[in-house]
Amino acid sequence: MSLIIRDQSTDSEIAFSVRDGDEAFREYGVSHTKEMHLIVMRDDLQHFHHLHPQRDADGVWRVAFTPPAGGTYWRYADFVDTDEQTYTIRFDKQYSGDPVTYGIAKNFDREKTVDGYRIQLKDSVADGDVTFAYTITDSQGQSPQLEEYLGAIGHNVLISPSGDFIHTHPPETGATPVFTTAVPPDHFYRVFTQFKIKGKVLTVNFDWQRSAISE
Repeated sequence: MSLIIRDQSTDSEIAFSVRDGDEAFREYGVSHTKEMHLIVMRDDLQHFHHLHPQRDADGVWRVAFTPPAGGTYWRYADFVDTDEQTYTIRFDKQYSGDPVTYGIAKNFDREKTVDGYRIQLKDSVADGDVTFAYTITDSQGQSPQLEEYLGAIGHNVLISPSGDFIHTHPPETGATPVFTTAVPPDHFYRVFTQFKIKGKVLTVNFDWQRSAISE
C-alpha cells in the first residue's frame, strides 16, 4: 500500500491527513498506546519533539505546535495499520523566524545530566546490530524506578543528517533500558532517548557513529 501525506499545517498547528489515493486512510492500528506518533526534528538535528496528534471526524490529525526557532523541520508520521505493518512518512515545513544557532556539532560524550539525573550510555555493535544500554542514577547515586511511558520503559529515536529515521524500544517492559537495532555501519546518527521518572518524561540525546565507539 502506498500512502501519502496531505499537509494542512499552519505556523501554530501541525495538521495532516494520510491518504490512500483519493481517500482518507482510516485503518489505523495501535502502536505503543497511540494510533499516531509524530516526531518533529529541525534539519540540523536540534529541537526534537515527540507528539501525539488527535484525529478528527474528517481523518485529519491535529496537534498544536509552534517551533522554538526558525528553520526547516522534518515531521515523521509514525504509525501502524490494522495488520501491524509499520509506516513512517516524512513531510517537511519551513518556519520563519530567527534560527538562533544552526548546524551540527558532533559530541561523542557518553555521560550527560538531565534534570538532576546522571545518564550514561554504553553502545556496542555485534553482527550488524547496535545495542544502546543506559545507566541512570539520581543525585544520591541511586537508580530511580523507570515508569512505563507509552507502553515501554523507553523510546529511542535515531535521525541522521540526511533524515534517515529509526524508532525503537526495549524488547519488553522491564527494569533495564536496553535498545538493540540494525543501523547502517557508516552513518552518523543523533540518538534521542526518552524515559519517564516520577511522572515526568526526560529526553536525552547522544551522538553515534561506529568509528566513535571505544573498543
